[in-house]
Amino acid sequence: EARKHHRLFHRIAAEEAFYKVISTLDQYSGAIAGTTMLDQSLCTWQAESGIRTHNPINNFAVTAGGAGGYFNTGRFIDFRSLENQAFDPGFHNMGGRPGISLNQYLGNVLMAMGVPRNKFEDIEKFGGPGYGGWKINPKFGKMNKQVGFPQVLINRSGDKIPIWTKA
Repeated sequence: EARKHHRLFHRIAAEEAFYKVISTLDQYSGAIAGTTMLDQSLCTWQAESGIRTHNPINNFAVTAGGAGGYFNTGRFIDFRSLENQAFDPGFHNMGGRPGISLNQYLGNVLMAMGVPRNKFEDIEKFGGPGYGGWKINPKFGKMNKQVGFPQVLINRSGDKIPIWTKA
C-alpha cells in the first residue's frame, strides 16, 4: 500500500508540477536569440529515496533544460552498471548497482550553474570529491565509514559526467 501511494505521488508530481514548470519555461524566449528560458535553465526532479527509504542508492533524476548549453539533452541515460553489485557487505546485497554518485550528479549541476569545484568540494571534510559527504553520519554509529560505493567511483565523483555533459 505504501509503495502504491509513493508511485502515485511521483506521478502527480511529474504531471502537476515538473511538467508545468518546464512547459511554461519553454514558452518564453531566452536571453540568447533562438533559445527559450528552458534552454538556458536546468530543472531537476529527483527523489530522496532509492531502493529503500532515505537511502540514496539507485535514485532517479529527471532533468529538463540545457543549462545554457552545458548538457547534452534529449536522451534517457541509465548510468547504473547492471553487472556490478560492488557495494560493501553492510548493504546486505540490497540490489544496488553503482553508477554515478549523487555527489557527482549534484556537483555537475553546480558546475553547470558556474560554481567552481573549489567552492563546493571539501575532500578532507567529506571523504571524497563531488558535492556533499561520503562518510556516514556519526550519529548513526558508523563514524568515518565510506558508504559502500567502490573507491573507483568515489574517486571520479568530482569529474564531469560522461555523455551528459559537453566537453
